[in-house]
Amino acid sequence: MCNIRNRSVPLASFNVNGLRDIDKFEKVLKLCDTDILCLQETHWDTVLENRGKKVWSGHFFSSHGTQRARGVSILVNKNSKIDAALIDRDREGRWVKIRFVFEGFEHRLLNIYAPNKEGDRVSFFQELNGVAKDCTIVMGDFNVKLCRLDVSDDCSFKCDASRSTLTNFLLKTEFCDLWRNAHPMAREYSRIQSCAGEVKRSRIDYCLVKKSQTHFGSRHHKRT
Repeated sequence: MCNIRNRSVPLASFNVNGLRDIDKFEKVLKLCDTDILCLQETHWDTVLENRGKKVWSGHFFSSHGTQRARGVSILVNKNSKIDAALIDRDREGRWVKIRFVFEGFEHRLLNIYAPNKEGDRVSFFQELNGVAKDCTIVMGDFNVKLCRLDVSDDCSFKCDASRSTLTNFLLKTEFCDLWRNAHPMAREYSRIQSCAGEVKRSRIDYCLVKKSQTHFGSRHHKRT
C-alpha cells in the first residue's frame, strides 16, 4: 500500500522467482490480497498468462522474458473499479507501464525488474530517465541496495556503480524511496537468502514516488 495525495493506493510488488505453477500463482494472490499487483520474474509466456487469467479476475499487462528468466506483469482486479490501460512495455521482460485512475486521480505506474549484472543495471537505470519521466509511481525489483541500512550486518555492502546511477536518477526526477523516507533509520528486508548455512537479508525492492505527491507510507512484501 502506498499513500499518494493523502489517498491509500492499493498496490503491492512481489518478485515471484518463477510463476509457471498455477498453484503457486494462487498462493501469491492470496498472500498479496491487493487491487493492483506488480510481479517480477514471472517466467511466463502467452500460454501461461492465459492460464493465469482463469485464476485472476481482472486485467493483465505484461512483458514476457523467457521460461527461465525475467518477465514482468501488472495485474488489476476488475472488481476494484479501477480503470487501467497499457501505455508501453519493453520486449525483454524488464518493464511494463500502465495508466490507472483511482478515486478520480490518474496515475502512471512503471513495474521494473532490473538486471543482475552491474554494468547492465547501470544502462537500465540510465534508460529510466526516459521511460519513467511521465510516471508517478515506479516499483519493482531494483537488484541493488541503496544504503548500508538496506543490508543486514552479516551481509556485505559492496561498491556498485548502478547505485550511483539510481541515486542520480532519484535526484534528477525528484522521485523518493517511499519506505525509506518514512523510516530513515530503520531496517526491514524484502529478500531473505540462505547461503552456505547463513541467512542473508537485504532490501532491493522499492516503491518510488514523486516527493511532491506523497505523505509517505509503505509496506513490504518479503520474498525468499
